[in-house]
Amino acid sequence: MQGATAISFSSRLQARLLLTTLMACASFAALSSAQGKGATKEASDDDGMVTTRVGAVRIIDSKEASPLAKTLISKAIGKPAKKKPAPMLIGAVVSPDREEALRAVARVRHSSFVPALKRVLQNAGEERVRVLAAEALLAQEPKLALPVALDCVAEKELQKSGPVSAMLVRCASALGADAKAWSRIYGLFVDLEPEAQIEICDHIAAVKDWDAIELLLQNLGEPAPKDVHAANNPPVDYWKRRWDKWRAFRPRIQSALRALLGKSFETEKDARAHIEAQGGLDKLRKLSDRESSGSRR
Repeated sequence: MQGATAISFSSRLQARLLLTTLMACASFAALSSAQGKGATKEASDDDGMVTTRVGAVRIIDSKEASPLAKTLISKAIGKPAKKKPAPMLIGAVVSPDREEALRAVARVRHSSFVPALKRVLQNAGEERVRVLAAEALLAQEPKLALPVALDCVAEKELQKSGPVSAMLVRCASALGADAKAWSRIYGLFVDLEPEAQIEICDHIAAVKDWDAIELLLQNLGEPAPKDVHAANNPPVDYWKRRWDKWRAFRPRIQSALRALLGKSFETEKDARAHIEAQGGLDKLRKLSDRESSGSRR
């Protein structure tokens, strides 16, 4: 798998992963340091501020929210697309005034912003605008914003963008998606871009989600067809792309396994042998639950 196509894809992928990582570190240091299972209970004060997993957000009334929502739609979308979600412009430059319209909404909370942000996610042309829209969901009421994040991460058009789908996965983690929702997200793993795959692995490691152990084990080894001579095998380009994505997310798979099992592994066979030697998954899971309960006391 060393052809020119694979090398070109790897170079672009490494550049995008580096950019996404830098953006995530700059925008979500508070979220990363506070990750835990489910949504953190929000605390409000008398000044109309609410403390969320991404910092303090000001709750505003309809009078103040209305012009912000209108500006958001006009700046972020402009002329609505006929097809939803609209085709995405990867890497397109976004003007500062358009970015500020989205950032303004990310600093405040009002129920009208959630459907507006969904419109942006489905209609904006530029990838960067959709990333900022997904980011702004983190400031909104979880019970309203979470369903939008879950709907959007399942959209095929949005899955084409690693930064957008990664931010939506981050929303699912920060806004408190339940086990059923995570099961659906885990089912998307192979088809997502590596930025989102990495975000999923980091969530699993942070919350020690034992429901994801099979996902980790099945994606630990190098992807390859079970029968290279089978007539229904996907083309070579498919496996090249799978392999490049695997190279990107594999270290995070190993980190997640280390969080659950206490050590990382090179192969699925080695990991399963360790699980068997330790008494099986049920025993390991119960032991982990007891340790987690003890650390919270």
